[in-house]
This record gives sequence, structure tokens and C-alpha cells, in this order.
Amino acid sequence: MFDDPRMQGHLPRPFGVFYETERACYEDSMKLQIEDIIAKKGNGDLDKLLRGNETWTIG
Repeated sequence: MFDDPRMQGHLPRPFGVFYETERACYEDSMKLQIEDIIAKKGNGDLDKLLRGNETWTIG
């Protein structure tokens, strides 16, 4: 498909869009995931997370 255009009988060079599909962009997919988790588990509580049972002491 990448023949030399100076040669007789060469094939044309392809350009443009070869494949296109409709799908959600990253931001839309991430937003849907966040909304799904909030619907299942409710809003998070950062203070509760930071003061939870799983802590460690650096000494």
C-alpha cells in the first residue's frame, strides 16, 4: 500500500479515517462510574476514612 508514486501502476497512499466508532470519552465513563458508586454506597466521608481503624504509627 506504500508504493513509490513515481513508479507506473503504483497504488495510492491511504490517508484519512480507516476506522471510526461511537463510544463515550474517558471523562464521561469516569463520571458514570463515580455516580454508580455514590448511588450504591452513598457519599464518602473523608474524616471518617482518615480516623478509621486501619492506621499505623511511624516511629
